[in-house]
Amino acid sequence: MRERNNGRKASVLRRYVPIVAWLPHYRRSWLRPDLFAGLTLWAVLVPEAMAYAGIAGVDPVIGLYTVPLPLLAYAVFGSSRIMVVGPDSATALLSAATIGSLAASGTAD
Repeated sequence: MRERNNGRKASVLRRYVPIVAWLPHYRRSWLRPDLFAGLTLWAVLVPEAMAYAGIAGVDPVIGLYTVPLPLLAYAVFGSSRIMVVGPDSATALLSAATIGSLAASGTAD
């Protein structure tokens, strides 16, 4: 009974935290291309995040806070090895609309 319960917990963990399933099978030969891809992605996302922060009407440096957390979260909880996650223009425009309405109402925040 205990083994079956542990197996069920492991199955649920693999389902909701896919890194647990694929990390033990990660090949060392994939590391160099993955690091290169990560650096390339970082080079694109940093200016993009700063620009989207400007669109949203906040300090561009705040856009940098939007980059690492989604990437880390997707690495742990995501299931696709080839998907790119980060800030986008739709999020920036929605943020600008929200912030703009708050500023228009005369709030100090």
